[in-house]
Amino acid sequence: MDNLNTIEQVTVDNPAAGNWTVEVSGANVPSGPQTYYLTYEFLMDELQMMFPLKDHRFVSGSTYHLKWDSYGGSGTFSLAYRSTVVIG
Repeated sequence: MDNLNTIEQVTVDNPAAGNWTVEVSGANVPSGPQTYYLTYEFLMDELQMMFPLKDHRFVSGSTYHLKWDSYGGSGTFSLAYRSTVVIG
């Protein structure tokens, strides 16, 4: 961490199970206590579809590109897409 930037990022690869404690301290806060926010994100070793998402409505005759993010392992995977057409 540094004393210059107002945003810091910490990445923990393969975190151990259990309780974690985060300590936030300021190097120079002359006006007293300051509001701050702590955010987090868990990226699981999995494939996540980015498009299409559930209940997306497709337009007949249009071209769409499947989009996904993959986190974790370095192996290969198979991607299959199935559409259920509802007539009525």
